Amino acid sequence: MAKVTFKGNPMTLIGEEVSVGEQAPNFTVLNASLEEKSLEDYRGQVVA
Repeated sequence: MAKVTFKGNPMTLIGEEVSVGEQAPNFTVLNASLEEKSLEDYRGQVVA
Protein backbone atom coordinates (compact mmCIF):
# COMPACT_ATOMS: atom_id res chain seq x y z
CA MET A 1 0.00 0.00 0.00
CA ALA A 2 1.24 3.50 -0.81
CA LYS A 3 2.25 5.89 1.96
CA VAL A 4 -0.17 8.82 2.14
CA THR A 5 0.44 12.18 3.84
CA PHE A 6 -1.65 15.28 4.40
CA LYS A 7 0.33 18.49 4.97
CA GLY A 8 3.34 16.33 5.79
CA ASN A 9 1.56 14.18 8.36
CA PRO A 10 1.05 10.45 7.73
CA MET A 11 -2.54 9.35 7.14
CA THR A 12 -4.11 5.91 7.43
CA LEU A 13 -6.58 5.04 4.70
CA ILE A 14 -9.15 2.27 5.03
CA GLY A 15 -10.62 0.05 2.37
CA GLU A 16 -9.16 -1.69 -0.62
CA GLU A 17 -6.72 0.11 -2.90
CA VAL A 18 -7.98 0.63 -6.46
CA SER A 19 -5.51 -0.32 -9.18
CA VAL A 20 -5.07 1.46 -12.50
CA GLY A 21 -7.77 0.33 -14.92
CA GLU A 22 -10.20 -0.82 -12.20
CA GLN A 23 -13.56 0.85 -11.78
CA ALA A 24 -13.59 3.05 -8.68
CA PRO A 25 -16.32 2.40 -6.12
CA ASN A 26 -18.70 5.26 -5.32
CA PHE A 27 -17.53 7.41 -2.39
CA THR A 28 -18.38 10.71 -0.72
CA VAL A 29 -15.95 13.48 0.26
CA LEU A 30 -16.14 17.15 1.25
CA ASN A 31 -15.08 19.80 -1.28
CA ALA A 32 -13.36 23.10 -0.43
CA SER A 33 -16.78 24.62 0.41
CA LEU A 34 -17.48 21.72 2.81
CA GLU A 35 -20.22 20.38 0.51
CA GLU A 36 -20.59 16.62 0.10
CA LYS A 37 -19.58 15.38 -3.34
CA SER A 38 -19.68 11.81 -4.57
CA LEU A 39 -18.11 10.07 -7.53
CA GLU A 40 -21.61 9.82 -8.98
CA ASP A 41 -21.74 13.67 -9.15
CA TYR A 42 -19.04 13.54 -11.84
CA ARG A 43 -20.39 10.70 -14.01
CA GLY A 44 -19.57 11.36 -17.68
CA GLN A 45 -17.21 14.25 -16.91
CA VAL A 46 -13.45 14.44 -17.26
CA VAL A 47 -11.99 15.52 -13.92
CA ALA A 48 -8.35 16.61 -13.76
